[in-house]
Amino acid sequence: MIITVAVAKGGVGKSTLVRALASVAAHQGHQVFVIDADERRNIDRWSMLLNRFGNKPENLEIVAVTTPTDILALAQEQDRKGKLVIIDTEGKTNDELTAALFAADIAVVPVHLAMDDITAAHQLVNGHIPLVAENRGFALPVMYVFTNNTFIDKRARALADLREIIQQNGTRIAGDEMPYRIAYKDMQTGATLYAGGRVDPKAIVESEAIFAEIVQYVIEANRSAAAE
Repeated sequence: MIITVAVAKGGVGKSTLVRALASVAAHQGHQVFVIDADERRNIDRWSMLLNRFGNKPENLEIVAVTTPTDILALAQEQDRKGKLVIIDTEGKTNDELTAALFAADIAVVPVHLAMDDITAAHQLVNGHIPLVAENRGFALPVMYVFTNNTFIDKRARALADLREIIQQNGTRIAGDEMPYRIAYKDMQTGATLYAGGRVDPKAIVESEAIFAEIVQYVIEANRSAAAE
């Protein structure tokens, strides 16, 4: 299975979501292969820090790759080996993003409840992803995950309108969110959700639920495609 985490904008929680999903998948025993396709190398630095502090699971491998051909080839190769592949993409529309989406079994789009972030998510989901699906000849399932939102964000009346906007096209939204938590920030300094930082049961429960829903959605999409 190949999970591509993407949105053509920085600062919305892509790398945080990748770290959380990789933490959960590795903890559950999957052989996890993460491709860092972002020139900022956030996940590659995370890998180095995990090694430095002894928190890197043995079944987690992280490689930085930035050319479209290599991204596609490596993702497909590791998928054929039975590994769970997670791709972290750059925060802009480019050939590397297209390659990561072309390889994917599902595109997971993190969204912060801010107008610029929602606009970027809409452009990806309504514009770029359909073109990728058309070029590869079959559909690409998409799931939104709300990230980085605070209690104040949720209570702000104006943000209710933004939620309605993002739900208009019927794209699936994960049942759980990844709100702002210190545990997610701690991962940047060489921790997983389960080791090396503050072990936050709430962060673990919501991240495990999001991962389970992503996997189930891919299974459902594959069954629907096979039945057509």
